Amino acid sequence: LQKAYDGINFQTIYQTLPSNQHANTYYSYNDFKVQNSNEYYRLKFSEFSGTINYSNIIALEKEIFSSTSELLSSFVT
Repeated sequence: LQKAYDGINFQTIYQTLPSNQHANTYYSYNDFKVQNSNEYYRLKFSEFSGTINYSNIIALEKEIFSSTSELLSSFVT
């Protein structure tokens, strides 16, 4: 999981090893370092082949940070 305060300069704030399962795998992370009125997030995927892909960038306002379902559905497109 990567985060940016400006929507451009992303830093990794959480990483985990992938699951070897072929079924859906769910991950979670609580970001307790909310600073600005908007915070930007994206997922970074590192494939076994070495290919790196990114999810769409989403912006969250402080008022909706407690809405986990909104965050999760925003990454899935």
